[in-house]
Amino acid sequence: VFPLVSASSFSIGMVLRARFALLCGAVCHRPVLRWGQRAAALGLVGGALYASSASSAAAWAAETGFLGPEAAKALDEELMGDYGFTLEQLMELAGLSVAAAVREAYPSGKKVALLCGPGNNGGDGLVAARHLKFFGYEPVVYYPKSGQNEHYAKLLTQLRSVGVPVLTDAEPELATFDVAVDALFGFGFKGTPREPFASLLERLAAAQEDGAVKVLSVDVPSGWDVELGPTAAGAKPLRPDTLVSLTAPKLASKHFTGARHFVGGRFLPEGLGVKYNIAMPRYKGASQIAEIASPSSDTALVDPDEFVAVYVTAPNEEVAELIANEVVTKRLAACVNVTPKVVSMYFWDGGLQKDEESMMMIKTRKSLVSALTAAVVELHPYDVPEVIATPLVGGNRPYFDFVRGETQN
Repeated sequence: VFPLVSASSFSIGMVLRARFALLCGAVCHRPVLRWGQRAAALGLVGGALYASSASSAAAWAAETGFLGPEAAKALDEELMGDYGFTLEQLMELAGLSVAAAVREAYPSGKKVALLCGPGNNGGDGLVAARHLKFFGYEPVVYYPKSGQNEHYAKLLTQLRSVGVPVLTDAEPELATFDVAVDALFGFGFKGTPREPFASLLERLAAAQEDGAVKVLSVDVPSGWDVELGPTAAGAKPLRPDTLVSLTAPKLASKHFTGARHFVGGRFLPEGLGVKYNIAMPRYKGASQIAEIASPSSDTALVDPDEFVAVYVTAPNEEVAELIANEVVTKRLAACVNVTPKVVSMYFWDGGLQKDEESMMMIKTRKSLVSALTAAVVELHPYDVPEVIATPLVGGNRPYFDFVRGETQN
């Protein structure tokens, strides 16, 4: 029985094997199960090195198209034209995505301040507050300037009907909240923020810097240029911890350096995605959001069909190094980490047994697992070597580039 190997929230599982014990320099057979002929090694692809309960860390299969302000505006107009969506529908979908991102990024931070501006970005925040209330959070809305669209008045009525406080004069004490949602300005904003929003953004940035509150921005961090990012002169730009891009990332998101970046666009017709060069993320289950990598960060989310980590045990370090040398030399793997001593425990002959072995962790492409397995079988003294592969979905971007460059295509 292979010991459980876990990372984050997965376990690889169990594998039955037949093994050889090395005694006095000779190899003798001690099978767990007699499979008769020498068997092909087991190559089990299971689990994932990153898992999440709601949205999953879904990677984009191709380079994402970033939207400038004109493209974003044109896309919205097409959605509300030929494709039959209404502004109210899009706002509801956007607000639900924002609430889902709060739930995903901050599952334990229950006190949420939603800072809402007078435009559509603020309307997204109002919708998000209602959904957060039903998700079990304690949202408080700060809405110092009302929007002109009558739909905003309806959203406020909905919030008050479910007991969400809406502040219009007294600004919330940001340090008393776990999370602040920045829904002040969207992709249509130009220029420099004016009062009361300018000082509000300064206080928000200060509270975040003090570690008092986490900041999640909606679509474009307030005060940023939608194309150039944080360029505001004379003020310290907001640097959100989390960003939720709506429909698709805007050009400004190339400058996002926070921890987590989500996209909420699980309504975009495929034809529009193609027209605007938007690579559609892989949404899992019923989730409205998918997590993506930030271009300015070395943290990468990758296609789970591209890379794997392969775990192989060997009777000793010498055998492990022999196998490692072979697979790296043949470019079946980019790198092999050898742990000289691991303890394997399993049932055999009616009792619990314990062996000392060496463990290899092999980084390679998923497409090379079959050839890698064959190479391990050829050199390994066990009848049925343990070869267990698990997909890699995220990590360090330069390292994945290294794996690409040092393995066979």
